[in-house]
Amino acid sequence: MSQSFLDSKYCKDVEIQGFLANKSYLFPIILSPCEWQRHEWLHSRQFLPGGDETIEEHYTDLGQRKRLFLKIRQQLRERAEQLRQAPPSNAVPAYSGQTKLAFFRQLGNDWRDLATVLGIGDYDWRRFERGEEGRNIWVWLENRRRLAELPPALIDIGRSDLAELLRRAQ
Repeated sequence: MSQSFLDSKYCKDVEIQGFLANKSYLFPIILSPCEWQRHEWLHSRQFLPGGDETIEEHYTDLGQRKRLFLKIRQQLRERAEQLRQAPPSNAVPAYSGQTKLAFFRQLGNDWRDLATVLGIGDYDWRRFERGEEGRNIWVWLENRRRLAELPPALIDIGRSDLAELLRRAQ
């Protein structure tokens, strides 16, 4: 974190909103003094290196800074390992390849409505390969462990036929 990062329109509108919408894990590192306290989304985060220390102010010696970066790297690795070992917060449904193909083929142009209901931002869906949007939405949800949200979202966009397809396949 730095004041430039916090003030950046791109960081606020794309990066941070993406983290929050996707319920991604965020471990902020304070590079330089900044007004992080003014940002509600940062209040519950655990900062690195810790406390109110910043890399710029508190780690001016090159050797000291290198040790700090090693310590941060180790802490991030430990946190990632803890997250990998944690039991899933909600069970992820498993579907056969045949069910997935049926979903991809039948979704058609309703993928935009589905992306909207699921909170997939413009930044993400613009990267979807044309003609493969249904598959990309599926992968996007799987990567975020949000596949269980698919059937209710399908009902929300008026595609109860697809929600029923997924229900029958479980």
